Amino acid sequence: MPCLGRQEAVRLFVREAPLSMLMLDLDMRFIAWSPSALRNINRPADQVVGRAIGELVPGAERGMREIVDVLAAGETCHSVVRRALMPGGERRWYETQGSYWRDDAGDAAGYLLINREVTTEREVAAARREMEVLLRAVIDNIPGTLTV
Repeated sequence: MPCLGRQEAVRLFVREAPLSMLMLDLDMRFIAWSPSALRNINRPADQVVGRAIGELVPGAERGMREIVDVLAAGETCHSVVRRALMPGGERRWYETQGSYWRDDAGDAAGYLLINREVTTEREVAAARREMEVLLRAVIDNIPGTLTV
């Protein structure tokens, strides 16, 4: 079996990952993606390779910029939660954890991202906060003494 370079090994891993994973170069252009990530992008593979993440997922640049800045400052990984407008027009919340992938010399050669959709969790948390506000208003407005 031939020995793979680090980039090729990472690319093959990402393409087979059961998670939503992306492999980008340092200019944030797509190199590889997992099947579930490609479903989220909602484009054929030939329209993804080499394209910048912001072209295919509007608004993703903001979260990526934060990840890039934190990694450049020396952290090994960083997570952001962001709301994304998907190609079909749907808005979803994602938690994205990013780190560098490194070339054979050990130098940062791009970004490895793991995405987890958290839309349901965000909606449930918002509903819980609304109910807590309502409950607090009811409790605060109960008369001090009740008589029957």
